[in-house]
Amino acid sequence: MTKLNTMIQNKKWRIVLILVLAVGLIMATIGYSFLYSGNTIFEEKERIIFIQHEENLDEWLNSTASDFIDNKSSFSAVSQLKKFSKLKPGRYKIKHGAGNNTMINLLRSGNQSPLTIRIDDTHRLDELAGKLGKNLRQDSVAFMMYFTSERIHEKYGLNYLTLPSLIIPDTYEFFWTMTPEEFLEKMKKLHDNYWTEENLALARTKGMTPTSVAILASIVKAETAKRQEAPKIAGLYLNRLGMGMALQSDPTAVFGSEQHVARVTGEHLNNDSPYNTYKFTGLPPGPIDFCETIYLDAVLRAEKHNYIFMCAQPGNTGFHNFSRTLDQHNVYRREYLDWLDSKGIH
Repeated sequence: MTKLNTMIQNKKWRIVLILVLAVGLIMATIGYSFLYSGNTIFEEKERIIFIQHEENLDEWLNSTASDFIDNKSSFSAVSQLKKFSKLKPGRYKIKHGAGNNTMINLLRSGNQSPLTIRIDDTHRLDELAGKLGKNLRQDSVAFMMYFTSERIHEKYGLNYLTLPSLIIPDTYEFFWTMTPEEFLEKMKKLHDNYWTEENLALARTKGMTPTSVAILASIVKAETAKRQEAPKIAGLYLNRLGMGMALQSDPTAVFGSEQHVARVTGEHLNNDSPYNTYKFTGLPPGPIDFCETIYLDAVLRAEKHNYIFMCAQPGNTGFHNFSRTLDQHNVYRREYLDWLDSKGIH
């Protein structure tokens, strides 16, 4: 009898053990499902969501902003388990089929998905502010207010006119929440990375600063569509500066007139803007464009020659004819003007 009781007792324990394991397996399956099973409700491969400001999780879950989540109750339950209650501002990429655990870790960490933004298609600070304001959380007004503020002089020793010397145009990855301050700090780091001791020494040998190099480089950039010609043009302008001769750069006169023109006329060359290098000798008060490093290099490593005149070649080649004398320059100029007239360009 004792042996029988023992067998029955063991059988009961086995049954209890099996039941406990079964319940545990069920609970583990439910837990795994809550944590890792897909909980999105959109069909595309990914969904970009924006969190405008720090936000209470419960309020966000009760809004339409979280409608990409299929089962909000399970999301809320896992959030409580992981002690997640506040959303950080940002632009987030949610992948199709992401589970609660993945989404919560992403949002809790503030691990934003960066934006790719080209700024090499902007040429002035107002255009840059417009581009950044269109793509980032802060609008163009916020960027322009910072670009024109006194803090620029205090922090960088620049003003609104010279600030473009800090901007290196390229294609960048920015976080959507980037502030105007953070943008300029990024530009300053890139600027400082370029201005090595070697480059600073090259500037000093020409009696120039990083800002004045950027001003001249912006003129060189505006003068040619052919980058291989930039060092020769830089050498020409350095020759003129060394002689005390006016730079007489058409792009500076056009920049000062604030007009977009196909053909430069006497009206543009006679405007009283300080950027008009036909009227005023020396460099203008600031860059007329943002400069890629290739144009800064062109100034620092300019060709050494005796040219002081240049004229665009006829035929829209993008290149220039260079000359040492005014007589030869006038020959080239007449050829170019005749070509413009033949094409009806006014």
